[in-house]
Amino acid sequence: MRRQPLLGIVMIIGAVGPAQAQEPDAQAPPVRAVVDQVAGATLYLTVGRDGGILTGDTVWVARDSVGERLGVLVVLRSTATRSVLTFAEEPFAITRGQVLFVTPRGTASAREPGADDPAAGARVEERLRAAPARRPDVGGPVTRGSLSLDVAVRQSSTRFGGGDGQVIDRTFATPSLRLNTTVTQPLDWTLRLRTQVSHRYASTGTQINPTSVRVYEASFEKTLRSVPLRFQLGRFYNRYESYSGYWDGLLIRAGGRKAGFGVLLGLEPERSNQTVSADLPKATAFANFRSDGRRTRYAADVSVHRVDPRNGLLTHTYAGLSQRLRVGRVRVDQELQIDEDPVAGGWEATRFQLNVRGDVDRRVELRAGVSRQRPYRLFDPVSAISHPRDQLNGGLRVRAGRAIVSGDVAVNRDRDREDLGYSYSTYLFVPGSGSLGVTAAASYRTGSEYEAVTLSPGLTGTFGRMRANLSYRFYRSEYGPDRLFTTHTVQAGLDVPAGLGFRYRLRGSGQWGSGLTSGRLHAGLTKSF
Repeated sequence: MRRQPLLGIVMIIGAVGPAQAQEPDAQAPPVRAVVDQVAGATLYLTVGRDGGILTGDTVWVARDSVGERLGVLVVLRSTATRSVLTFAEEPFAITRGQVLFVTPRGTASAREPGADDPAAGARVEERLRAAPARRPDVGGPVTRGSLSLDVAVRQSSTRFGGGDGQVIDRTFATPSLRLNTTVTQPLDWTLRLRTQVSHRYASTGTQINPTSVRVYEASFEKTLRSVPLRFQLGRFYNRYESYSGYWDGLLIRAGGRKAGFGVLLGLEPERSNQTVSADLPKATAFANFRSDGRRTRYAADVSVHRVDPRNGLLTHTYAGLSQRLRVGRVRVDQELQIDEDPVAGGWEATRFQLNVRGDVDRRVELRAGVSRQRPYRLFDPVSAISHPRDQLNGGLRVRAGRAIVSGDVAVNRDRDREDLGYSYSTYLFVPGSGSLGVTAAASYRTGSEYEAVTLSPGLTGTFGRMRANLSYRFYRSEYGPDRLFTTHTVQAGLDVPAGLGFRYRLRGSGQWGSGLTSGRLHAGLTKSF
């Protein structure tokens, strides 16, 4: 369940009532509304009768005024400036503070008796205005998540020294059990857990700790209602800034959805096995801000960090700034990190990325970007900040009906070798007249010392609720005159829903070429709840 959960997100499972949706009135423009509260399957919006939202209506909702519809809601209560709604068809994710665009159409016969009575409307208005001042009736905690059992098997044969050379056969098998779960008391507290238990078998060599238990997230969040404070304790990823990574520690944040600031104190987990480690204590201070308009949206976070190792490694002090801007059909994303150099002194820009995307119309998207990476090396007392790696890229995506074609070009430069590299890639998806579709991907990379090409055609199919895919991949690379590597790979996959929240997955692949033959099989069963 990226790992980057949004504040207050509530996933609703199960249908809620037989209400039927109507097509929206072609003359009714979409109305902008903000999700003020989420209480179970009940939503509170900041728009009401003044915006054409009437009690008993069924309405379409979308993320923007011309965007794809998310689903259908039915209006339970409506006042002049607010409304209470619930799902009319299949539920979808709703976040407190989310901006929605609602297209109304009235259904007078379905309206609540007395809805047009001014006295009744005044009473509803009074109750809704008082709602934020008291705790809504949200019921008990809501639990959602998934439990998965997976088995992965791989067999490989590697040949050395030509046709009569040595052959090494290996077999690996890894069964694993994964649990992802979130328990939420809406508008109050949230408990998150993501963990995996696995065992690795290998036919050759001695396995060190073949059975492992890895905890990727285990955190408790508490929101105070008397003051705008939020606490998070345990293992988590800080979703309010983009630079500090995972924590075993404590987060304290003051503020609301649009703006806030806070601090984090704790330890960095061991990267190799996700265990708790006291080697890298760290601290962070951050602030974030967002503004949502009808055509303009802006969000930013700024943070300062310090990692103070206890095992003789270099101290790491750095700061980060991220910004995301959307104006009409243009979207801009920017990231910047600066690090203090403990060896040479001063500050250096170690991470910069700027991406711009724009829709020429609903069918054509253009994109361009530039980036620089200079990784910080805690272990290097001579040169803590590595040489820069730069990239400049551009591309476009074109839609023709349901078909999609995209292409990208990138120029890469490694300052260590002063080497320029170029890459070209393209992707094509063409839906068939029935349940089958065709995909194709290709890439070509070249530099002063290497050349590589990849071709991958495939088929996708949907048969009822079952999904299947089949693809072939050709890869060829050349590093100098004596290092030529060629492989062929066939892959197939099947996803089958089985009802009651169960889903089966089956993946298989075979690879051969350049002295290597291997086969992989992955089977999984997931229960969602």
